[in-house]
Amino acid sequence: MAARPPARDPSYELSGVVEELGAGVAGVAAGDEVFALTRFDHDGVAADYAAVPADLLVPRPRALSQAESAATPLPALTAWQGLFDHGQLDAGKRVLINGAAGSVGGFAVQLARAAGARVIGTASAANRESLLDLGAHQVVDGATHFENALRPVDVVFDTVGGEPLRRSPAVLRAGGRLISVAEEPPDGGVYFIVVPNHDQLRSIARRVDKGDLRPPPVEVYPLSSAREAFARSMEHGRQARWCWRSPADVVCSQQAVVARLARLHRAYDPTDMSTNVLWPRYLQRDRCTPRSALALQPPLWP
Repeated sequence: MAARPPARDPSYELSGVVEELGAGVAGVAAGDEVFALTRFDHDGVAADYAAVPADLLVPRPRALSQAESAATPLPALTAWQGLFDHGQLDAGKRVLINGAAGSVGGFAVQLARAAGARVIGTASAANRESLLDLGAHQVVDGATHFENALRPVDVVFDTVGGEPLRRSPAVLRAGGRLISVAEEPPDGGVYFIVVPNHDQLRSIARRVDKGDLRPPPVEVYPLSSAREAFARSMEHGRQARWCWRSPADVVCSQQAVVARLARLHRAYDPTDMSTNVLWPRYLQRDRCTPRSALALQPPLWP
């Protein structure tokens, strides 16, 4: 019988406390409360131990809980990069945000309003008041032909794809920008995938602590309920983000914690998902040493 493939632990966002540092690590210290978005070729933070490059870690917002902090990096960075890096949005411009009631859309509404833009969001009637409270100037029903009711906009930031995205070019002014994180947009638009960015995440944390950014609701599951959490995340119309809390007291990430990770390695069974310890995917293939590491507690991962 063929051997089972090694278990792969998912997830890219985390929040926790630095426990120790390896040689050469700067910018963080033991005891720091941090959060991060890891690179998409290095998933695995849904584990009792997760290796994270120290240069991706940012002091977590003090105004948020650990769970809220863990659920913030991906949607907030996606909104930031969609609006400003790709959409080049600035004060005085008009922006249409498709799917404004979602986690990415909600951050986008707040960031766009803070930048001085005129903010229009598509959402259901049930979410209209909450979006106006977040800062939207106008909310339209994305299920209708909104393109017939809106004046031209400078930027469309799409988070849902489908029919709203296909109708969006009709709303753009000449030279406007169509940006999507859901699927490839038509008519020369830009599709992108969010990337970790230390400086942007630090700015997001500051805005949260000043009260200028509010995260979406968060549901917390034990790591043992990962299957249930994934299933619920696929339910239509869900707005809350979710994260896992590990039963372990320690997680890890830094530059050279070879002894600590080696001890974990001996206890790691790559065919047993219940161990929830990631090790092999954080080894450099040519040198077989930890790529990075730092220890976090209590670990939380969306």
